[in-house]
Amino acid sequence: MNFKTPALLLNMIIAACTGEMFSAAASRNRYVVVYPTDNDPFADIAAIDAANAQTIMHTATQDFAVADLTTEEAQQLQQQIQNVSGVVVLDEPIQLMAEPDYGTMTGEITEYLNDAPSCKAEVNGVDIIVIDTVIYKDIAEFSNTNIEYGPIYVNKQPCNGHGTKVASIMVGKTAGIAPKGDRKIYNIGIFDCNGFGFVSSLIGSFSNAIDYAAENKQRGRRSLVNLSGVSNANFAIDKAAEEVVKAGIPFIGAAGNDADNACNRRSPPRARGVIAVGATKNPGDVLADFSNWGYLGECVDLYLPGYVSVFDVNSGKKIISSGSSYSAPIATIMCAIRMYFNRAATPVQLQQWLVSKTITVTPPADAAFTSPIPVMLANNACPNLQLINDFTTSKRHTRKFTAWHQAGADNNFCVQFDLTSKKSAALIGLRNNNTQAGAELRLTIGKQLVFS
Repeated sequence: MNFKTPALLLNMIIAACTGEMFSAAASRNRYVVVYPTDNDPFADIAAIDAANAQTIMHTATQDFAVADLTTEEAQQLQQQIQNVSGVVVLDEPIQLMAEPDYGTMTGEITEYLNDAPSCKAEVNGVDIIVIDTVIYKDIAEFSNTNIEYGPIYVNKQPCNGHGTKVASIMVGKTAGIAPKGDRKIYNIGIFDCNGFGFVSSLIGSFSNAIDYAAENKQRGRRSLVNLSGVSNANFAIDKAAEEVVKAGIPFIGAAGNDADNACNRRSPPRARGVIAVGATKNPGDVLADFSNWGYLGECVDLYLPGYVSVFDVNSGKKIISSGSSYSAPIATIMCAIRMYFNRAATPVQLQQWLVSKTITVTPPADAAFTSPIPVMLANNACPNLQLINDFTTSKRHTRKFTAWHQAGADNNFCVQFDLTSKKSAALIGLRNNNTQAGAELRLTIGKQLVFS
């Protein structure tokens, strides 16, 4: 990445260093500066030493820079750029959400979604960009998955285990919803061993995600982002997340665990285009006590189980962990599977598809949040089952049935199942009538089939 800074910002830093503006004794803090690309006074970009200032994200419409400034310099810079919708914010520390203690809640959990045999699926040609802690990639749980480290902003060695849990929900050998297929995890590490990072690192990771997805597209592959972390409401983070979505990259994020309004208090769930996921107690149940929320139609798009089977690197086995951090990856892997079958799916289409699979549930009157919420039932949340939900059944027999999926007049395909076994449904036939496309289609189907 080239290190750049606006000329005005450069002049202010030089002036401050030479004592021409303020006393050299004035304390300095790191700030993030957001401004429209090619808008005065930031049209003239000059490269300088990275120790003083640098561009951390550049898109066709927005630039994001960091610099060490005094309070007075930051205020003056804000005045200079506010008329072009620019903003100057502190580069504050951000922290991963603490896992809520599920305690006696375990007796109420009827199904851990990704443990259900019917929820195992396969993904090909889609890479998941996991922005989190550094993942323990060289463990047996990921022996079936290619995990590549991207930029690491913190400790170079894996620790903490949060990112590892998140990845295990999606692609883990024992805990994963999609444990097989030609898919990859691209891990950008921004949170350290104690779960801390910075606003600038998060924005930088968004820039890395855009770059990786663009390169991945040239390889004929799709990409999407999972972020299981939130910050306090922050304009810079929101704008940067929106740039990811504008680049055509689906962005799925956790709503947070503060039992608060995510749409007012947390970034990036409140950012436009981000698919924000809250947590429920059970699949299709009421809001989990810890989950952040949003009024129907606001920023939280749907709610998925918040008590999920994950692979715990410390114990070396599957455990139950709680939090919207682990709800978000369920939505992410659903989107990844959907993208496998519909490679042209846009972020908006994926968001609409997810929401279309929810039902509206009204919490009890004594709940902390009583507004209706869109939740997903267990069957609908199983990605492979939901693909079958999108089929129209043309014929159904006692032991076998045939389903046609209509993906346009030129791309219909037929899937045939054998229901002889009471415990599972076997895929026994597959036919695609699009001889030009020659599409390769794979499904793994279990019990509890639901048809629409």
